[in-house]
Amino acid sequence: MAQRKLIRSFLFTGYTTNSYEVIDSLLANGCDLAGVLFAPSDRKRLGIRTYIKNILTYNTLRDPAHLLRKKGIPYAFTNDHNGSDSEQMLCNSQADVLLLYGTKIIKPHILSLPKIGVLNSHSALLPKYRGGKSEFWILYNNEPEYAGVTIHWVVPGLDEGDIFLQHPIEVEKKETPSTLRKKSVPVTAKLFVEAIQKIEQGGIIRIPQDSALATKYKYPTSEQIREFEKRYEYGKR
Repeated sequence: MAQRKLIRSFLFTGYTTNSYEVIDSLLANGCDLAGVLFAPSDRKRLGIRTYIKNILTYNTLRDPAHLLRKKGIPYAFTNDHNGSDSEQMLCNSQADVLLLYGTKIIKPHILSLPKIGVLNSHSALLPKYRGGKSEFWILYNNEPEYAGVTIHWVVPGLDEGDIFLQHPIEVEKKETPSTLRKKSVPVTAKLFVEAIQKIEQGGIIRIPQDSALATKYKYPTSEQIREFEKRYEYGKR
């Protein structure tokens, strides 16, 4: 059997239990994770309530730093994933692929650094629902057929890069944006691993998005949130 040719990946993300699940999946599946950079710097702890909930639910802290230290993976914190410190750490890692999970828009000088490219996880089936708060807008517009996760190559435009992988998520009655986001986490973790493994096997996938079908949304206003919550409360969605 031919030896697996590993590619080096690097992760930009936030300090959350969701990022823990993604990191844990990458490491459990033998991916060569060169490092992780969390932002912002003032969120270096999950909070006591989260720790207690994780212990009671999972019998583990699910703390990203604890996991990375245990596995000997370097990590750091930054206030800006586009900053000079982020650029230097990514350069030093010699990463083939940069993975983005829950970050702000990454600028071209960072996007150009990985040898193969940059992959982002987006919580909708692109090209529909580009932009922020996808789960909210999918439910607000009552279009459950677009719920899911897309792993796509990152270009300077907002969520416009070629699609690598997609997987739908079932929307149940009384779904909320938070429950839909929770469902997306294990899907993202699985698809990131699958994408890396496909690249290692020489199977880079680039499916152009049909811009004619694209929709783009900004963060909802407080009025739109109140209106959705009222509809949800009375079961009219």
